[in-house]
Amino acid sequence: MSHRTIAAILIGVTALAGCASPTPDGPAPPGQDTTNTSPRPIPPPSAPSSVPEPHETDYPEHWDTPPDYPITADKDLTEEDLLAALRISATAQPHPDHCTANDVRVTIQALDAALGYRLGSITVTNTSTTPCTVQGYPGFGARGEWGNTFLLVAEQDDPLHNPDPSSKQSDTTQQPVIIVDPGGSAKANMGWYGELAGAYSEPISLFIVQLVEGDTPVTQPVTSPYSDKEQDATSANGLPAPNSSLDIGLTTSVEVGPFAVIPPPKEGNISE
Repeated sequence: MSHRTIAAILIGVTALAGCASPTPDGPAPPGQDTTNTSPRPIPPPSAPSSVPEPHETDYPEHWDTPPDYPITADKDLTEEDLLAALRISATAQPHPDHCTANDVRVTIQALDAALGYRLGSITVTNTSTTPCTVQGYPGFGARGEWGNTFLLVAEQDDPLHNPDPSSKQSDTTQQPVIIVDPGGSAKANMGWYGELAGAYSEPISLFIVQLVEGDTPVTQPVTSPYSDKEQDATSANGLPAPNSSLDIGLTTSVEVGPFAVIPPPKEGNISE
């Protein structure tokens, strides 16, 4: 399956989730990115970054076997725990109009691709009653069922739309401000490869997304195909059910792109 075909599928999957708009007064034209139209100046984002492979001394004590003692449940993690679990921070800087963890719901959609490379997306949906903004590359991290913080090889880079890594920039042209209306969504492409999870490795249980640098991350429980918690469920279009089938392991390489507008479905193509 080519990247172009997978990109088309990704757009079709997320188009039904809603749309974002460049201003609070009206919807965005299909597929159009936005620039800052807020009356309050928004600080420029940081440049995208990356985190290399962990050193052997970074590995937790029970990285290869489940612990024989109780661990803190994902739902009981504190704000400090979640911030510490981030592998890489968001590029957006604090601003009163930015979406927070209390404003949104996060959905992780996986696609299975050939040759050991996976593609998917992170969709942020505004569940509040007022518009809020997202910008640039989200921060992210993960935790496993054995209680370990995953040591992901993390990079803020779009796996679909940025073939030249040297073209990454921190200005608002490359990281536009997107105003997400209530019920609307914005999406970031996601890819993972390398040391994928297997039958004898720690299954992922929680994916963590940060929208603004320094802010409380949003959490989303997820399942691995190697977990006892994974259910045999697919969505209506035959793709894995949201927040499932993530074979991300302790040291998997994960790329996440910047947030972009989700265009509304074309008239007559809603069921496609």
